[in-house]
Amino acid sequence: MVPINIVFTGIEVFRALHKSNKSMDVQAPTEPKDTLDVSEPKEAPFVFDAEAFKYGILFPENSGKRNYGAMNPSSTATGAYQILFSQADDWLPTHGYEDIKTRKDFAKSPKAQEDYMDARINTYVGKDAADLTARYQPQLKDKWTYNVADVAALVHFMGRRGTMEYFAAIRDGRDPMTVLPSHVRNLPPDEYLRRFRDGYNSYKK
Repeated sequence: MVPINIVFTGIEVFRALHKSNKSMDVQAPTEPKDTLDVSEPKEAPFVFDAEAFKYGILFPENSGKRNYGAMNPSSTATGAYQILFSQADDWLPTHGYEDIKTRKDFAKSPKAQEDYMDARINTYVGKDAADLTARYQPQLKDKWTYNVADVAALVHFMGRRGTMEYFAAIRDGRDPMTVLPSHVRNLPPDEYLRRFRDGYNSYKK
């Protein structure tokens, strides 16, 4: 699958995260105190195709369609990628979208959704995917069946903490479904990943 247009190293994503705290108002969930380690960013390359990633996300989130007007009735998840408007609303006015005041406004702006998703990939989602791959791949050993794009998809779906708990459950031989947030239990992560991979692998320029 070529070309590849997103390349992260541990140091780069660490710096990107700190930069994103100034440029994006999207915060990762609070880390469990006994698992957070930001003292030594991992030095390893992590690569995935951002456009293929976005296309893949459409499959579990919107049945493979770019339905920018989609609005989840149970949360603020909005648009083609089911972005939480509660996370995006502070970012929008500082990035040229001062006219987007409400979730409905956001649903009517494909460009705003695409720009926010790109920014999310290049900071929060990308950094977490790199970090969690470096952290859990050695721990899961032969149970590790994921690439960095898969991990990024799980972060988009469940957040950083939910993804950490998912991998920890697999590592410890526990049922991952028992530790997941209630809002993601309607679609098991394995099924989410299956749909995501179908989309990601079928992406064509």
